[in-house]
Amino acid sequence: MRDDKGYREIERESDKIKKRLRREEKEFRELKRGRDKVEKQRKREDEEYR
Repeated sequence: MRDDKGYREIERESDKIKKRLRREEKEFRELKRGRDKVEKQRKREDEEYR
C-alpha cells in the first residue's frame, strides 16, 4: 500500500509544475505570435521600398 500523504504531496508538486508549464507555453505562443507579426510587417515594408 502506498503512502497516501507522500502521494498527495507528489500530486500537488506535479500540479504546480503542470500549471507553470501551461503558463510558460502560453507566454511562448504569445511571444512567437508577436515575432511573426513583426516579421510580416518588416517583409511588407521591404516590399514597399522596392
